[in-house]
Amino acid sequence: MSLTRIMIAGCGQLGSRHLQALLRRKRPTEILVAEPDETARNRGRVRALEVEHGASHTITWLTTAAALGPTDLAIVATTAERRVEIVEELLAIGCRRFLLEKIVCQSEQQYSALVANLRRHDAKAWVHCPRRYYPLYQALQSVAADDPFLSLKVTGGDLGLGCNAIHFVDLFAYLTGRPGPALNGSLLDDAVVPSRRRSGVVEFSGTITGTADPGHWLDITFIRNSSINVTLSLVTSRFSAFIDETAGYFAGSSELLDSIPERAREVRLIPSSELTTVIVDEILESDASLLPSVEDSWPVHRALFEIFLDCMTRVTGVRAELCRIT
Repeated sequence: MSLTRIMIAGCGQLGSRHLQALLRRKRPTEILVAEPDETARNRGRVRALEVEHGASHTITWLTTAAALGPTDLAIVATTAERRVEIVEELLAIGCRRFLLEKIVCQSEQQYSALVANLRRHDAKAWVHCPRRYYPLYQALQSVAADDPFLSLKVTGGDLGLGCNAIHFVDLFAYLTGRPGPALNGSLLDDAVVPSRRRSGVVEFSGTITGTADPGHWLDITFIRNSSINVTLSLVTSRFSAFIDETAGYFAGSSELLDSIPERAREVRLIPSSELTTVIVDEILESDASLLPSVEDSWPVHRALFEIFLDCMTRVTGVRAELCRIT
């Protein structure tokens, strides 16, 4: 059996956690890490020592992915403005399976080019929206997906609506079994602020509302200058549930508790350093994933691009072309 070859493009905060997850794999893996920044490479080396290795793996540290050759899977965890370019480079050297961080890119035009390139090379890519793998949300989906009525309300503090909204829009799509809601950003705050994550990107706050077919509603509110917990209220025609992701608290109506096993009721934000191990193994073994494919996630990205670009245009008075988030 040939050695599994997996590449990570970008070893920043997320990329280094993906590295830890690969090191937890039970099968020997040749791990290639492409990261031009020396500080990020050093962080990755430190984090590689923080986890117990599941097998005898090798790590090769590189400054570019251009000369790597094909891999069994490429995890692209660079900044959003470079992801489409990186995927194009990797397709050219024979890579055909990708796990992409989100938001995948910064415009509908970039996204369209990405989808076209993947199709041209008969390649597959999945978007890293990991809540689909959480046992609680899987249990809720199993009893909610065919319900004609569903309302999801998400409330949180100043965590960055731009980089976090996709998690909950995708969760809504997963719970309802619909491609993605039509979104309205008219209640976004009239403020576009520099992101605390890094320079050159922006963040938003306020409220996003959405609908998917009659009877399915979404409401996401992130409150500026607040540190309140991230909570979710889910109501269907058959049950209601309340989840405090920050505190790890879950409550459900008796109808719901009768429908899902007790072991699935734990509220835990599973870190990428653990969950990516499961996701990667599933992709390599079955060429499939619970994650949304790039094609499946296109309606979600398109809707987010539209409302955030409209907000940027409204605030600055200049038509924005790139959604500069993540």
